[in-house]
Amino acid sequence: MHRRGTTAAVMLGLASATFGAVAALLAGCAFNPDKKSGSDATRPDATPVEFSKPVSDSISYEEQDRSDWKSFELAAPGAVTLNVRWDYRRCDCEMLIFGALGERVGRLPNRGKKYGEELVLKDLPAGKYYVQFIAKGEDDYSDYFFTAKMGTPEDELLAKEEARKASLIKASVPPPTAGGAVPIKPSAPPPVGSAPPPAPGSPPAPGAPPPAPGSPPPGVPPSSPPPPK
Repeated sequence: MHRRGTTAAVMLGLASATFGAVAALLAGCAFNPDKKSGSDATRPDATPVEFSKPVSDSISYEEQDRSDWKSFELAAPGAVTLNVRWDYRRCDCEMLIFGALGERVGRLPNRGKKYGEELVLKDLPAGKYYVQFIAKGEDDYSDYFFTAKMGTPEDELLAKEEARKASLIKASVPPPTAGGAVPIKPSAPPPVGSAPPPAPGSPPAPGAPPPAPGSPPPGVPPSSPPPPK
């Protein structure tokens, strides 16, 4: 009886060891879609991006590069406009936005728009924000182009209009001369057909009223009265 019990214990131990080895082997062979996601595979390793500077990257579930992380920072409270254009418009991909503490503040799924998707986030507190791009299913992949801009689209249009007005005002002012003075605009020439001013000492034009008694001849400036004695 003792020998039989020992044999059963040994067999049970071997079975357990074999099962553990098989499980470890299967775990090692399990498909990890983020295995090759690179240096930006996690939120702490997000790649910083500059405002108004487009960046391009790619994700692929099958190629084990399922997700990318980017980050931007707001120095003061305000609004941000995020734009992403997926090269493969049929992929089930999306963009997720998180705050500094990991709270989600926005989501933008791919809806297959030709010129990209746009998300406006208003009244954001100052701080660091994270953007995740993810391929959700095993058949999903795409290159993408991403841009983060300060403000809203309305703010951008207003700034362009103000710049246009300033340009028009600048173009209407003549450039300064070499001495720094603004040149004086010459007076307009007399209308075509009008009579030129009379020369000094010339007789009055025909039809003109006679000069008053004591007035100087036409074209001669009046003399100043003599000083009192």
